[in-house]
Amino acid sequence: MQQPHKWIWGLIPAALLWVLASMFQTGHIERDLTAKTGTVITAKEIVDSGISVAGRDVTINGLRFAGDGADLTKAVETLDGVRLVRNATKLVDEAKPYRWSLIRDGAKVTLGGNVPSPVLRGTITNAAKVALPDTQVSDSMTYARGAAGELEKLVGFAFAPMASLSKGSAEIVDGVLSISGEAATGDAYRKTLAAIEAIPAALKGKMDIQPPTAKPYTFTAEKMPGSLVLTGFYPDEKTHKGILAQAKRLFFGVEITDKMQEAQGAPVNFSNAAAFALSQLARMENGVASLIDQAYKLSGKALYDKAVEQMNNAIKFDLPQGFTGVSEVGVKAVEKELDAATCQALMTGLLGKGRILFETGGARISADSAGLLDSLAFSARSCPAARIEVSGHTDSDGDDTANLNLSQRRAESVVNYLRTAGIAEDRIHAVGYGETRPIASNDTDEGKALNRRIEFTIQ
Repeated sequence: MQQPHKWIWGLIPAALLWVLASMFQTGHIERDLTAKTGTVITAKEIVDSGISVAGRDVTINGLRFAGDGADLTKAVETLDGVRLVRNATKLVDEAKPYRWSLIRDGAKVTLGGNVPSPVLRGTITNAAKVALPDTQVSDSMTYARGAAGELEKLVGFAFAPMASLSKGSAEIVDGVLSISGEAATGDAYRKTLAAIEAIPAALKGKMDIQPPTAKPYTFTAEKMPGSLVLTGFYPDEKTHKGILAQAKRLFFGVEITDKMQEAQGAPVNFSNAAAFALSQLARMENGVASLIDQAYKLSGKALYDKAVEQMNNAIKFDLPQGFTGVSEVGVKAVEKELDAATCQALMTGLLGKGRILFETGGARISADSAGLLDSLAFSARSCPAARIEVSGHTDSDGDDTANLNLSQRRAESVVNYLRTAGIAEDRIHAVGYGETRPIASNDTDEGKALNRRIEFTIQ
């Protein structure tokens, strides 16, 4: 006789064991399929992915970069244990225009804009860390299709100039690179410009690189025996070239060392003030002319008393508008008297290094010759017993009488300058020889230039 109430209690534990075994088996299958599917979607470069497995049915979410996803579905379907695949991935959006960007703010670098693949994203991020050391690189790039040209190559071109900027940005729009920013130093500014020069012209967009801002804005010219050293800042290359050209005209027979750097922040009339500083320093035996913003200072040794008076008056009346100045200038003493022969050698040597210049066709002395004339005046002071003939000479162009007259007037202008410098009137006189004493051929421009001259004869 059957007794169900007895054996039914034996079925309950068996059922529970079956349920638990099924759950364990199903969980194991789902975890296994999730792992296998994850390997497939990684290989297929599916980003922002999600995998859902119910039993042996697999659902895939995420973004793909190409195709309709059929190859992904097929790849998952071939996995051992899969029954059904639901591919819910979507194609990454296309960007028009296609943009990539880099923003640098000191030690912080942010990568933004579009990137077409996870591989290139990693390549760019790693390259940024190498090219921009000592910065914190933040990746804010978003995926998008439609990259134009060689994006990786263009990004590489962007890193070199950005490495020298303290702050700035680089942007690539449909294969064209634009860069803007400010350099921290003059050296960094030059490096940035050199890096931009290396970018192919066809890939360049707007390039707006600013030099650093200098506070205070300084300029210093220091004259020492045989040398002139220029330091400080200049606002643009035109001003820089102008300063160097003036220095070469004024400072004859010296080595010019240029340590200036380009920087923003120059006060109004800076270039005129720098020119004024050089013109005064050129008349010194040695010294320093400096600008700090709109404050000018001159110190050192002038070559005679009248020069000090003239330079002090210039500071009062000739400084550019907005500038103020002070003078701490003394006078170089004549250490010992020289004989006529030594004095002649000194003056001949000076005139071999520089030339006394006049206005074209006239007898007015160029301001650029003041430094040379002051040195000649000091040589004349060093031989007070000697008499000095200042002779003027011309080339053969023009009328003989006119040339003779011009040479006489030019010699007289030099004599008047030296008399103002304190050379006694009875020691010095002017003679004009016109074109009668050439030292070179008048058939060439070079020869004519040599024939247009002032000479000193010491007796």
